[in-house]
Amino acid sequence: MSSWREFRIDTRVLHNETRATTDMDAVELLGSRKRSRGNSSGQSMDRNGVLFYNLIVRDAVGCWNSYNGPYIPDAQGIVDVNNVTLNFPNDLKVDHEDDQSVWVLSNKLHKFLYSKLNPNEFNTRILTMKTREAVKGTPCEPGYVIQTKRGRPCNEL
Repeated sequence: MSSWREFRIDTRVLHNETRATTDMDAVELLGSRKRSRGNSSGQSMDRNGVLFYNLIVRDAVGCWNSYNGPYIPDAQGIVDVNNVTLNFPNDLKVDHEDDQSVWVLSNKLHKFLYSKLNPNEFNTRILTMKTREAVKGTPCEPGYVIQTKRGRPCNEL
């Protein structure tokens, strides 16, 4: 399913068949991305707690470091955006190597569905980047301090 919201569920619930099928409150809303960034259909977390996700309509890959703060727009970054190489980033995975990489499958499925695929162009790409490099300069970089927006002080009555 594709959404700009992110949900979580404790794995202990998933390992308990009875609870997994009856406990409707086990699924919790973690937070949301900016709607302007679009929705995501694929995601994968590295062993350092960084969640990478595709942003299909933005031709981009986003990230969030679960150790840097809550799942709010200011805590999320854009790893890369490119309307040629990341055109329709359909799927995304993080491998299990010691030095982990994020892998993205980019294709022109949307053009294929409308019979507009050009056989003389690259229509499918597999892109990869080391996860430690991917987060540099983003809010997903380890130790990044999230700058929260402060409103005017509220005077209690």
